[in-house]
Amino acid sequence: MLQRIQTVYLLIIVVLTVATLFLPLAVLQQGDALFSFDASGLSTMIGEPELLYPAWGLFALTAIIAIIALVTIFLYRKRILQIRLCVFNALLILGFYGFFAFLIYSLKGDMEGASVSVKIALSFPLVNLILDYLAIRNIGADEALVRSLDRKKHKKHKDTSHFFYKLSIEESEVFYVRKSIIHKTILFCI
Repeated sequence: MLQRIQTVYLLIIVVLTVATLFLPLAVLQQGDALFSFDASGLSTMIGEPELLYPAWGLFALTAIIAIIALVTIFLYRKRILQIRLCVFNALLILGFYGFFAFLIYSLKGDMEGASVSVKIALSFPLVNLILDYLAIRNIGADEALVRSLDRKKHKKHKDTSHFFYKLSIEESEVFYVRKSIIHKTILFCI
């Protein structure tokens, strides 16, 4: 499980998403007042931090992204399901950015004259998206490898009864003769 590179990618996604949960995503400034916006919502930065505008939906979405990436690691025997969960996780990451933009837009409408500066933690979901794509590619490569090995294994143990005739001259002697030889002999005799 851990020797596969996609497991490392998914583990990094989990770590970065958990970091996104607790690090500030943006700082809003309105006059002299500073507000920190993280996954739980908008809170004051001066004095005792107080949650002014909760954004529990963003917090839940970020937690779901981390949980799905963690669960995907342990589904290493079900590669098609892993790919589907990674694609779903990528859609959730895009939804994270959409929901974040909606929340910032609605906050800027409520707070006139506020300026927004984004923090480095806002780039973590973008890195997660890239790592998710790389995990999908490597899981797909593993699936293709397993299918090709299965195809070779089945080819090796193929039923050969349609190639050979079983000829028995006596009870103890059994001969297997290739059908093509029999057909060539019959054509030669005619």
